[in-house]
Amino acid sequence: MFIMIAAMSITQSYGVTIGAGEVAIASLLIILLSLSLADIPSGSLVLLVIVCSAMEIPISDETIGLLFTVDWLLDRVRAASNILSHGFACAVVERVCRKQLETSSDQPSTTTQDLGNCNENAAAAV
Repeated sequence: MFIMIAAMSITQSYGVTIGAGEVAIASLLIILLSLSLADIPSGSLVLLVIVCSAMEIPISDETIGLLFTVDWLLDRVRAASNILSHGFACAVVERVCRKQLETSSDQPSTTTQDLGNCNENAAAAV
């Protein structure tokens, strides 16, 4: 969402007009590229530069500097969201697979086949 809003803001600031078809193509490009986006600080800016280059939108150093300042805050929110979602996922796995995890902790190593009943418990929990 940030990438699309930033791309549209850049087009307006440079006075570039784009049609509905170009917006649809840019949206599809952003969706596909965001699937490969790494969880690194300001990784979305790399994607934004790629999208703007594909749309033939000029980007100046001042524009990238402004986007870095906005993205600094958004990176903190994204990091907190990722940490919270990973914590919730760990809590759900622990809750659903508690018995299998307790019995497997006595053994030196486990495989995913040893925890096969967790899939059945997870399906019942949902």
